[in-house]
Amino acid sequence: MFVLVVFVRFASLRTPSNYYIISLAVADFLVGLLAIPFAILGHVGLPRDFNVCLFMNSLLMLLCTASILSLVALTVDRYWAIFKPFHYKRSVNKRTSVVVICTSWILSTLIGLFPVFGWNKGRPKVPQCFFLEVMDLDYLLFIYVVTILIPSFFIIAVYLMIYKTVRRHLQSAKQQQSTMGVQTKESAKRDAQTAKSVLIIVLLFLVSWFPLYTINAIMLFCKDCVIPPILMNFAVILSHANSVWNPGLYAWGLSDFRDALHKVMCPCRSSSTLPLASTTSIRRQSHSVHAQS
Repeated sequence: MFVLVVFVRFASLRTPSNYYIISLAVADFLVGLLAIPFAILGHVGLPRDFNVCLFMNSLLMLLCTASILSLVALTVDRYWAIFKPFHYKRSVNKRTSVVVICTSWILSTLIGLFPVFGWNKGRPKVPQCFFLEVMDLDYLLFIYVVTILIPSFFIIAVYLMIYKTVRRHLQSAKQQQSTMGVQTKESAKRDAQTAKSVLIIVLLFLVSWFPLYTINAIMLFCKDCVIPPILMNFAVILSHANSVWNPGLYAWGLSDFRDALHKVMCPCRSSSTLPLASTTSIRRQSHSVHAQS
């Protein structure tokens, strides 16, 4: 929530890259806001109305998909900013970001609302709302492949390329340490911190989502397999937990946002400069990366 507040309050934060962070924060905030109440209702089989039940579960799928697609969009933005800095500076602006974000939300809406349009198990014999009794397993497998497997491989591939470039940059920086300027040394430190943050983001993404959708895939292909309820509940909670730490990883780890948060929370205290890459430092990093290549 603080991410949204500082974004609205500080005009300097409204950069093209930060729009993707806000899209991610909005999706994750809504997942966090709705997931717990919906999970409590679903645990006792509520609501009884089939259409309301279907819409409630489809809305969660929509928001989770939007969160993941926002992560993909931000990944593409980071790649473009680092590897194509000059083209990025010329072609990427706020309007571009808004168009990409709107497209990702429209796509998320279509994917998330497929059950409402008919891709579901139909009305249960007993009027109750349990997720796996109304959501078609073929649809859940589709979600698993389209919004988990493919984005995961894509994100990992992109961040591996980023990591290799950052690592090469750091090795070059160490070799030239005696002749390096202060700005280049600081850039190397920011690159190292960025690599660490990227590793954490990717690992948490995989840990959060793979268990739940892997269980769904097992249930589809193994009709006789029995999944312990406690394991299923843990997987559901873990997937929603991803929406809690994502905004923190992206916003609190970016110095522009962190400085703004310090100003809001501690106005009488000067914020320190952080080593993580801010959205404004991305361009500086990208130029430095190419200079060392």
